[in-house]
Amino acid sequence: MQLIAVVVALLAIVVLFKTTWRVAEPNQALIVTGFGAGGESDSGTAFKIVVGKGAAVIPGFQVARKLSLDTRSTQLEVDCVTQQGIGDPQAGRRRGLPPRHVGRGRS
Repeated sequence: MQLIAVVVALLAIVVLFKTTWRVAEPNQALIVTGFGAGGESDSGTAFKIVVGKGAAVIPGFQVARKLSLDTRSTQLEVDCVTQQGIGDPQAGRRRGLPPRHVGRGRS
């Protein structure tokens, strides 16, 4: 009888762990929001950002969402004016690809 109780208790612990533990991919961050999540934003919402490890998420009280940390780029085209304010309009046009990065590291 005691053996059955121990097996049931161990099974309950494993199921509880599997339902609460969330892990993001290596190129993702886990954003945990809800009751007891940690820090606060400007709007007063509690949140926690987890990068490179897992986090326990309480079902019904907290929500975990994944955010990609991949570098992205967009095309940027800007009209420039010389200091004198003169010149060929096409000569003042500049193009570039500014990198955007979310997360730790270089920006």
